[in-house]
Amino acid sequence: MVCGDCWFCQQGHTSLCEDFRNLGAGPFGGGLGGTQAELIRVPYADVNLLKIPEDMDDERALFVGDILTTGYYGAAIAGIKPTDTVAVVGAGPVGFFCAQAARVFGAAQVLSLDMEPDRLALAEKVGATAINVNERNPQMAVSKLTEGRGADVVIEAVGSLSAFDTAVDTVRSGGTVVVVGMFVTESLQVPLGVYWARALDIRFAGICPVHTYWERALKAVADGLIDPMPIISHRLPLSDAPKGYELFETRQATKVVLTP
Repeated sequence: MVCGDCWFCQQGHTSLCEDFRNLGAGPFGGGLGGTQAELIRVPYADVNLLKIPEDMDDERALFVGDILTTGYYGAAIAGIKPTDTVAVVGAGPVGFFCAQAARVFGAAQVLSLDMEPDRLALAEKVGATAINVNERNPQMAVSKLTEGRGADVVIEAVGSLSAFDTAVDTVRSGGTVVVVGMFVTESLQVPLGVYWARALDIRFAGICPVHTYWERALKAVADGLIDPMPIISHRLPLSDAPKGYELFETRQATKVVLTP
């Protein structure tokens, strides 16, 4: 939730809003209740609500308020060119949308790196080339698919030190790494001399400024350029929400849609 009036909001950096709050995130998010309820209070509602087109069903629009737009944003700030190979480290929900958005911005080839076959299968459904990092060395696999150079752009969509290392290892010299995955307390010794010599462009996405990008992301869905439906593995009534959490806990679900 953002105010829409502060300097950061006016510049389009809505995730840096001076009154930034997040639904259901406890004290960190400003103490607002979550959305797994029949009714919620939305502060600055004139800024924080997006009208869904009448010809679009709710499920297609659902993820525009979160991970779909995050993936779109990650690709948008990457500077993708039509001849580029884009590698996405992580084939979870955010990586799934990063892979689709890379195509929206003209990537010639999209590679998806992960260790879970089910997630890689989802990436393949939307046109990405799957690389199972448990079975293949990621650096060698990406190199083989890029004439030995490495990917022009790598989007890190996990939020782990090992995923960041993989991103740096698989990007070509002079390439771009976009860090979309969320980091909180992690720290890393950075070999600045190596990064400098390789002329790497490393961009930290931070929290997605959803309000700045959600209309463009919604249009991509409406135009059929991004398909959110494969990410939904289960649909449950709100009363069965605990079952949804059990599915997540046992890694049997990708995304669960709850209906009132």
